[in-house]
Order: sequence, then C-alpha cells, then structure tokens
Amino acid sequence: NTENWEKDVIARHILCKHGYDSNSPQIRDLVVVLSELDQTGRRLFMQFLTGSPRLPIGGFGELRPRLTVVRKNVSGPADDVLPSCSTCQVYLKLPPYSSRAVLERRLKQAIQEGQGHFALD
Repeated sequence: NTENWEKDVIARHILCKHGYDSNSPQIRDLVVVLSELDQTGRRLFMQFLTGSPRLPIGGFGELRPRLTVVRKNVSGPADDVLPSCSTCQVYLKLPPYSSRAVLERRLKQAIQEGQGHFALD
C-alpha cells in the first residue's frame, strides 16, 4: 500500500530541522495527527504540502525532496498562528504549539482554508 499513513512510517520519513528533532513534542504530536487523518484530510494535507493531493508511488519514502518540518518562529502566542509550508521544498513550518489538540486544530484549519493561498513567510 503506497498510501501508508501509519505512525512509524510517517515518523521514519520526517526530516526535522531548525529547532525540532524527532523527540520534540510537536513532532510526536504531528505524527499522531497525520496518522489519524481521514482520506479527505490526507488529500488536503498533501495538496497543502506538495501541491498534489496524493503521495507519490512508494509513499512518504519517495517524497522528493523529503518531508522536512522546521520550527516556525512567531512573535506572540504560537497557538494563535497557523502552520505554513513551502511546497517546492516539501517544507512544513510548524509553530511550537502547546498541545496536540491545538496542533490538530491549527493544521486542519490551515489545510482546509489554505488551499491555493500563497504566502512569503
């Protein structure tokens, strides 16, 4: 199955940089939230992240460049800020959210409302 969204598969293929590592609470929370997305949520996330609604054949391991997650520096409360991305680099900029619930809410808001949005941040 090329659309494998199990936690261990997702975690294995995330490259953490600039303020995050694989043990960061936000990365662990992101893995859980992504693994629990339904089919629509998965398509929205992939569209948001890569510009394509599906993983490539072979799944997360075949994303080129790799899925990279970095800490999004924010002024003010991180919980008030949406994540953003650079689709060409498959680069997710994730604020340091205070909980999994906040991360899930903000990520779902970004992938639903951010379709077709272009930002230079």
